[in-house]
Amino acid sequence: GDAGSLLVVEDCLIGEELSILYLTDGERALPLIPSQDHKPIGEGDTGPNTGGMGAYSPVSIADGALID
Repeated sequence: GDAGSLLVVEDCLIGEELSILYLTDGERALPLIPSQDHKPIGEGDTGPNTGGMGAYSPVSIADGALID
């Protein structure tokens, strides 16, 4: 079959990430407060990443310019 016929190469971006979720009815979008989740399993962001070990908000890096 076609499995493995396409190769995707991505850059490894270093830095903080945040999530901005929206509620929508298909016509309007209402942004929720930005949050960050805990991915690494160990203290101090060490160890392998998990599917998320909780989240917190507000996020100090979420300024108006970044969100816009």
